[in-house]
Amino acid sequence: MKVAAKVRSEEVGDIYKFEAFIGPITKCTTNPPCKYCRRSSRDRSIFDSPLSLSEIKTGIELVAKTGIKRVEIGGGTLWEGAGRKVVEAVRIIKKITPHIKVRVNVGPALTINDLLKLKELNVEEVSSNFETMNEQVFNSVKPGDSLNARVELAKNIDSIGLKLSTTMMVGIGSTYEDYVKHMFWFKKNIKKLSRFAITALRPIPGTPLESKPMASPVEVAKIGAVARLIFRGVDVCFGGIMNDIRLLPLRVMAGENREVHLSVSVHRAWDYPILSPSETTVFNMDKLRFVNNLPLVTRIIKDLGLEPE
Repeated sequence: MKVAAKVRSEEVGDIYKFEAFIGPITKCTTNPPCKYCRRSSRDRSIFDSPLSLSEIKTGIELVAKTGIKRVEIGGGTLWEGAGRKVVEAVRIIKKITPHIKVRVNVGPALTINDLLKLKELNVEEVSSNFETMNEQVFNSVKPGDSLNARVELAKNIDSIGLKLSTTMMVGIGSTYEDYVKHMFWFKKNIKKLSRFAITALRPIPGTPLESKPMASPVEVAKIGAVARLIFRGVDVCFGGIMNDIRLLPLRVMAGENREVHLSVSVHRAWDYPILSPSETTVFNMDKLRFVNNLPLVTRIIKDLGLEPE
């Protein structure tokens, strides 16, 4: 981790990138749902109730007021009709905030034509998240999903010249060898990889993986440090149980230089822990919730010796 932090400083600089989140913009129709997802529990996922276009418009207007430079628009895998909904959402965002860098994250349901339209709209990045490239583990925990479809999407994103964001998941059964093979597959096959995230299992009550132990934050940080050593000029991020402001120093120590979900978000309302009321803005609008932690996370990042962006 000490070496990873040094490599981050030398290769990408002591700049820490903040990224807002708006979502879900698409419903998830994966059937059966992934075993770690809330959709596989008795408590149905927020992905069954995507934001309307007017809510997306409200969301980006709120995000723009914070001055943030990046936004993820994310949602579930809508296996039919995702492209139209995503393009409509991007058009709204680009009309209101043409300067904001947009990352699209909606699963393996975008065609080449969809991707070309997103490129025309100046989308910065598109995600293809594998969680694991161990086919046996993938099929076990994601029985309604397709590893081949995610590989094809990643290659299509790269081939047309868009930047690619991806996620690897710790705690669902992959081995250390799996993690390394996963990383080197991207290093070998993807030319425009721009963001590599390491997410960590948070067992949700009522799901098939509820009895599986939570991924260790230290283990996740070590794997993130390995990612930083492999992907020297790529943005390294964390997710899952690591999406906790109290773990932000551990993430930075492991070589991270970018976040999402910790700073600014507009999403369906759910319980939200307010750790520093004087530095956090939270308010509800019907079924939407706006959260702005920028003052808090900016202070922490500066304490860690990085420059917020």
